[in-house]
Amino acid sequence: MKSPCRETCVAVLLAAGCFNSAKRSASDAAGPIACNDLLPLGDPVVEATSAGTPEVPVAAGGQMPAGLYHLASSTYYPAPACTVVGVATRLSSRPTSSTVGTIEIVTTTAAGDTLSESVSYSVSGASLSARVDCISPNVAGLSGSTLQIPFTATAQQIQLYKSTPTCGAGIDTYQLDGV
Repeated sequence: MKSPCRETCVAVLLAAGCFNSAKRSASDAAGPIACNDLLPLGDPVVEATSAGTPEVPVAAGGQMPAGLYHLASSTYYPAPACTVVGVATRLSSRPTSSTVGTIEIVTTTAAGDTLSESVSYSVSGASLSARVDCISPNVAGLSGSTLQIPFTATAQQIQLYKSTPTCGAGIDTYQLDGV
């Protein structure tokens, strides 16, 4: 899938999808992806769903927990206004203090297209002030860009809120692995 717009690509951190046919060969399957050391480990592909209501829940913030998470759901309010590709996503949250850290992500479509990211963040209330440190395949203009991401976090779950002109508002929920 070609990247439809910059806003959607920035939302890749939120698993909205922005792929440039970065299929991995069988010989690449055991190696890390360019922006981080996460491997796509066969997590189930999550298809976007509609909440059926336009009211997006309010982000509550919290302390970003450390751990390895997988995408459990992707919900749009009321429904995505674009074609959203189902994805399997692994997210590693690595806080270095109660207010700063790094999030690394690897996302794979059912077709085998893969995207990896590394984002540094600082917590400000119920929002992450994030900077895209690395994105691969490299999408022109995204590395070094910044964005605000409303979030809700507990030790077992991270919810990242997304809103793009192309697809609309939604929440991606990541569940702690093993839970």
